[in-house]
Amino acid sequence: MISQSFHRGSEPSGSGLQSDDVLKDYLVLRWPYPTILQAAGNYWMGDPDGISPPSDEYVNHKGYNSLAIGNHHDTAGAMDGSSVFRNPATTHGDRELPELAANGTGVSAVSESMSGTSFSAPATAGVTALLQDVDGTLCSWPEGCRAILLAAAGRNVAGGTWWNDVVGRVDASDGAGALDAYAGMEIAQQRRWRDAPATRRGWDVGTLSSAQGYMQPVLTTCSRLPSALTMMICACPSDASRSKTMREVSGDHFGSMSKVPVECV
Repeated sequence: MISQSFHRGSEPSGSGLQSDDVLKDYLVLRWPYPTILQAAGNYWMGDPDGISPPSDEYVNHKGYNSLAIGNHHDTAGAMDGSSVFRNPATTHGDRELPELAANGTGVSAVSESMSGTSFSAPATAGVTALLQDVDGTLCSWPEGCRAILLAAAGRNVAGGTWWNDVVGRVDASDGAGALDAYAGMEIAQQRRWRDAPATRRGWDVGTLSSAQGYMQPVLTTCSRLPSALTMMICACPSDASRSKTMREVSGDHFGSMSKVPVECV
């Protein structure tokens, strides 16, 4: 996986996808299929981004195929006041960033103690490594890693009106909720299979062949889903004589479903 805590100068003020977002969305869909975790960004009066007011800063990383991580306090009882959460502009106003929050407040190491989303992202990367250690399949399935991380985030950091916020298009600050390594591990340990009976926990990833239908959606996990729903859609060519399949990733949700074709495998 990749943990990124830096940003380019244009990203905090950019309302839409930036060039790096498009590049990383592309790279996630190419070998070795990395899971990318990125710092949402930090703002404060007089910060070097120079945005006025500072709270108008957009979440720095806006890609569809990665996760932006906000910063909550050590107890996950509140979001840090400097954690950026302004959503990017989309046609249907249906992006909700950051997707997840993790502790980035008062993190101590090598005789230093610092705070910020730059520490939340690597914490999430560490949990992702644990998930991949449980089942090596996840090392090359970022769709599965993202879905498990989101499904495991059962604790709201800011408020308890998650779905009302989604319906009311409230720009929330904590995404799906707080990173939960233990809950994620419990899900990762219980891989299921296609058409398996429903269970409290479980996950699966894979592709669909031409014999199994065309453009059938496959959800890797099922839980309290954020507006930026992690979904994998697998499609096959209409020509049944061809053995290749095409992986696609869904994009702009809740108003329309845009599908981005990526690779025949």
